[in-house]
Amino acid sequence: MRTNVRFIVGLAALCMSTSAFAQSQPGQADPKQVFRPPFDLKLHIDKKPDWEQHIDRTPFVAGNEVFVFPGERFGINVTVKDNQIASIAYEPDGAKSDIEFHFSQEKITDTMSIMMLVTRNGMKRTLVFDARMSIPKEKEPFPTGITPIEPGLSSYESWPNPITEIVLSNFRLTDTAAAQK
Repeated sequence: MRTNVRFIVGLAALCMSTSAFAQSQPGQADPKQVFRPPFDLKLHIDKKPDWEQHIDRTPFVAGNEVFVFPGERFGINVTVKDNQIASIAYEPDGAKSDIEFHFSQEKITDTMSIMMLVTRNGMKRTLVFDARMSIPKEKEPFPTGITPIEPGLSSYESWPNPITEIVLSNFRLTDTAAAQK
């Protein structure tokens, strides 16, 4: 009987330590993370055949990064601590979010289109963040500029080239004397 108790206690300790180890590993999925299902992305490319790419299951938000694909509209809610954005969370209804994103490809003429990211800042402070964009046939995303967004306003960023994905990160607030969120 004593051996069985030791075995059970030892097995329980091993299970708890394995569970704690698995939860602490970087790259592990956050149980609150929301994923978009796999889909086929289609983009118009000026004077060329359209671009098609299969996108696997990907998160909307991972850590403090937001992944936005053409045709999407959603938002994030933020948690502010010590005058800084401490965390962000996906919000499917952009109208209910602190920050809303709408990314689209707009056809200008039959042979010309642009990519447009509209960002609405529902916060009471100016919003700043970094962005990287991926374009067809390139392996790595590269940085692009985003204009700071004043409280309660929207920004409109546009690019003449097709973009397959924009990754937004390093969200921060300016105007520290202003009221929080």
